[in-house]
Amino acid sequence: MLQLEEVATQLRALGQEIRYATCFESNRFTQGIIAFAGKPASGNQITHDDKDVLCYVISGTGRLRTGDKEMVLKQGSICHVPAQEPHDFQATGDRELVLLYTLVEVAN
Repeated sequence: MLQLEEVATQLRALGQEIRYATCFESNRFTQGIIAFAGKPASGNQITHDDKDVLCYVISGTGRLRTGDKEMVLKQGSICHVPAQEPHDFQATGDRELVLLYTLVEVAN
């Protein structure tokens, strides 16, 4: 068992605007916390070829862009990005957008 406050102190930088910490891993899923601050340095979207992404917004406001669609995110939002779907997240408020994420391996 982990406490959110404990994990938040362990976030590591992944570029200028992203910090993350992995909480749990198995051979079929990874779960952790990821925080976005400001606009992404690149406008590039990422893709997880063999994993679905499930996210729960812990705090902050932002947006999820999948392809050419954008969805508003706020505390309590839950979102799903299917495997192979290009996507990116962005904080839109004056605080970080903090997500609990789960990457789930999908069958081929």
